[in-house]
Amino acid sequence: MAVNFEECRKKWARAGAELLSCKEVLVKAETERGALEVKLKHARNQVDVEIRRRQKAEAVYEKLVRPCGFCVDVDGERQLQLIRELLTSENGGGGVHLSEEQRAALAFLSAHSQAAQAAQGNLNGSRR
Repeated sequence: MAVNFEECRKKWARAGAELLSCKEVLVKAETERGALEVKLKHARNQVDVEIRRRQKAEAVYEKLVRPCGFCVDVDGERQLQLIRELLTSENGGGGVHLSEEQRAALAFLSAHSQAAQAAQGNLNGSRR
C-alpha cells in the first residue's frame, strides 16, 4: 500500500510540474495573442486611413478632371500641376506619406510636365 501511495505521489508531482509548464505556455500564448490583436487593430486603422485618403484623392481628381460632371477639362497639364501641388504640399505638411514608387511617379510627372511646357514654349516662340 505504501508503494502504491508513493507511485500516486510521484504521478501527482509529475502532473503538477506538467500543469505549471502548461500554464507558462498558456500565458506566453495569451501574451502573443494580445500583441497580435494590437497589430491587427493598428493595421485595420491604417487601412481605414488609407481608404479615407484614397476617397479624398478621388474626390479631388473628380473635381479637377470632371468639373461639370459630364465633360473633361481640356487643360490636362494644369490639372496635373494642381494634383502635384496638392500631393507635395500635403507631403510637406505630413498629411500624405508617399512611397518611393509614388515619389518616382511624381518626379516623372514633374519632369514630363516641365519638358512639355518647354516644348510648348518653344512652339509658341517659333510662331512669333
